[in-house]
Amino acid sequence: MIPKRGLRERLAGAWSLVMRGSIAPFDRVIDLSGLTATEKVGRPYAQSLWVARAIKMVADPIASVPLHFGTEERGGNAINDPELDAAWQEPAIGPEGAVCLRDVVSATIGWLKLSGEAFWVFDDRVLVKPKALPFPDVGFGAVAQFAIVRPDRMRHVTDKRGGRLTGWEYTDGAGIAHTLLTEQVIHLKLWNPYDDIRGLGEYESAQLAAESDYMGANFKLNLARNNGDQGVYIIAKSGIPDDAQRKQIVAQLREKRELQQRGMFKPVFLTGDISIEDPKVRVVDAAFNESMMQDAHRIFIAFGVPPSMADVVPSYSVGSASDYYRLIRDTCTPTGKIFTEAVESATQRQGREGVFAWFDWSNHPVMKEVRREAITAATPLWDRGISWEVINETLDLGLPEFDGWDERYLPFSVSPAGMARDIYSPEATTGADVAGEVDDVKDDVEDDDDDEAIKEMFRALKGPRGKARDAREIELWKSHFAKRRATAKLYLSRFNKVLFEFRAEVLRKIESKLTRGAGTTTKAAAADFLFDLGAFKDAITINLRGVALNAMQVAGEQMFAEVKRDDPFKVPDARAKEFLAQREVRLKGASEEVWASIRSELQDGLDAGDGIKAMGDRIRSKFNGISRGRAETIAMTETGAAYGVAREEAQKQAGIQFKKWLTSGLSNVRSAHSHANGQVVAIDEPFYVGGEYLNFPGDPSGSPGNVINCHCVSVATEDPET
Repeated sequence: MIPKRGLRERLAGAWSLVMRGSIAPFDRVIDLSGLTATEKVGRPYAQSLWVARAIKMVADPIASVPLHFGTEERGGNAINDPELDAAWQEPAIGPEGAVCLRDVVSATIGWLKLSGEAFWVFDDRVLVKPKALPFPDVGFGAVAQFAIVRPDRMRHVTDKRGGRLTGWEYTDGAGIAHTLLTEQVIHLKLWNPYDDIRGLGEYESAQLAAESDYMGANFKLNLARNNGDQGVYIIAKSGIPDDAQRKQIVAQLREKRELQQRGMFKPVFLTGDISIEDPKVRVVDAAFNESMMQDAHRIFIAFGVPPSMADVVPSYSVGSASDYYRLIRDTCTPTGKIFTEAVESATQRQGREGVFAWFDWSNHPVMKEVRREAITAATPLWDRGISWEVINETLDLGLPEFDGWDERYLPFSVSPAGMARDIYSPEATTGADVAGEVDDVKDDVEDDDDDEAIKEMFRALKGPRGKARDAREIELWKSHFAKRRATAKLYLSRFNKVLFEFRAEVLRKIESKLTRGAGTTTKAAAADFLFDLGAFKDAITINLRGVALNAMQVAGEQMFAEVKRDDPFKVPDARAKEFLAQREVRLKGASEEVWASIRSELQDGLDAGDGIKAMGDRIRSKFNGISRGRAETIAMTETGAAYGVAREEAQKQAGIQFKKWLTSGLSNVRSAHSHANGQVVAIDEPFYVGGEYLNFPGDPSGSPGNVINCHCVSVATEDPET
């Protein structure tokens, strides 16, 4: 048996040999193919653009976020350990000295993706406690560094009976084998169903695609090189010209070329059956290029990168619906966890017990955008009376605790729960709060079973009435119009949310400015009780803007589904901005009408000498009337406009050539719209409706009488001539 000190000395002496040929350039990878030298991809990281790019897309985000250490749990409170942090700034050693953490991440992740495993090898100092090291002059600092060695130079050693791993054998660049103890090796690996000890690389499943792409690129290169010969071909149809004829032809061609270079043109006349041809330039066709892109997609899929990230797109999003988020969530984070588990093992072997490691993804730009979206989505929950403490825990927002985050607030009034009072009611002073009244109003607006007004809006869905119509046409209209129901309800809900927020403001002013007691008022004017018109306009436009954008997206996607188009629909930014600008002008006009009607009602109450209760009842009734009347009209009008714009855009993107105007066929259909029913025009032409041209039902450029509360739809149709 070899003495322990002798083993350490032997390993320390072999360490320099281990280092030679271990790190090597990180782009030197294992030859995994069996093809000939002219066809195989022996160095995929260097020879395949898509393999290199896929690995970088996984490794770079991991290397760009901070590495934290803690003693309680992963993701908990980070510890302040300058020595440990400094050691992991340059944790490895290479042929030229220390290797920084970023390169260690890149190399380790690269080997995992290519070979399914990576190896960190320590010198024998890790076998003993740092303070008891017998060789203080051997090593690389206070914390032992490691080398990243090539997986193809590592051979596992097992016992003869159970196949248990007992050590590793490393072959250096000089071909000399060195035995390593398991304590000296950290083996990172991906699951391998065919080998319990070694890992299986993702590149193996991408190898065929990588080689296909490589050979395709070589084919294109050779084709381009063969196009380099641009000299003319002289063809003699009746025998080979004699020397005199050849000299004559060459002389004429040289003279023609010299004159051409001076900008002069001279025709060439040849006798006999002789013709001159230029060689044709050959290029690959579109199908060949498309096939190469399919190879790129397969490579990305194998490495866990969304395949669409291989394509060029006009804009790149980074939110929760983006491919960047999918990449980080589904690939980078799990791969980073394999790395940090190895870091934890390394710190233990370096004499640090009970240390956890993790990458702080919260600092990555994609995760910041996702967190911003989550907070935006959480705000409506707070508006509904849920505290930020509960929201933070439920949605895992990671927000720090702040004063008042355990408070619950009521919708509309934005007052602490249990403190707000309904000021129009005589029971206000006895503790009746506004929450129940608000819930009643919300139930009235949103409950389809009890709300006769909304039933009337969608009565057309229950069956045809009015003049006779083709049953198939009626069913077609019903199927299209039914899809708008959710959007119309959302418009109505958002409008009423703002409406009742400002109603609460009016009621508070009534209580504070009017003298208590029915029939008695102080000297006041309607303006004293009104809400700010500008703030009301802004609240309406801001709350409905998101609904409009969502409605356009949904409508376009529905149109694509109708014509069996699979690619994603997107409203062009310029078109969306133009539409929002048009609608917000209309909405501000409608807001002014609502404001004026409330002012008139207030003035009527003041003129009648109403007290707090009477004035509160009057204002409540007025706001509820607006909610059931004007708000519903606005909801249907805005829904029709958004659907009309988006369906028109989707029809054009889908290549539809003709469109048809379709009405409900109900008795309340405008006469002009009834006459337009069935009208077919080319996709770029407008319909003629009621003496004006409309591109689609609800066209914002149409007159109010032609678009307000319009239930018509535009559908794709066939060429009327055929």
